[in-house]
Amino acid sequence: MKLTSPRSSSKSLKKFAKTNNTAALKTSLMFATLARTAAADSNVKQVEVEKVQEIMRRVASTDCSAAAVNVAAKSHLFENMPLHEFVSRAAKYLSLDDRREVAQAIAEVCKADGRVSEMEAQYFNGMVSSLRLSAAELMFEAA
Repeated sequence: MKLTSPRSSSKSLKKFAKTNNTAALKTSLMFATLARTAAADSNVKQVEVEKVQEIMRRVASTDCSAAAVNVAAKSHLFENMPLHEFVSRAAKYLSLDDRREVAQAIAEVCKADGRVSEMEAQYFNGMVSSLRLSAAELMFEAA
């Protein structure tokens, strides 16, 4: 499966939006943010990689190797646009439920090793902001 990512151009992101392929966009966004979450505290742990793999199977029916997660966790070295900008642009095309699901998955990875570091908390807050979510939208299901 070819995923769009922060390494992709703005043109690729617009193509996803134009074709209304929100499922693929959500999968790409989920993978990019979760892999980076594993590295948010600058220490990628095996339990975090396994959590990313589990979530990708559960949410997107996509198998990804530990190597793919590790490479994506370090993808900031190769990005054409920063992750927060990619997430912010992509969020415009996703529903509230999809954005909420991505945020909840990020939280799962942050907590995978049994603790949440300050760096992970800052990363989570930044991603929630980029996903254009308020605290209330995270807490309450859509009516």
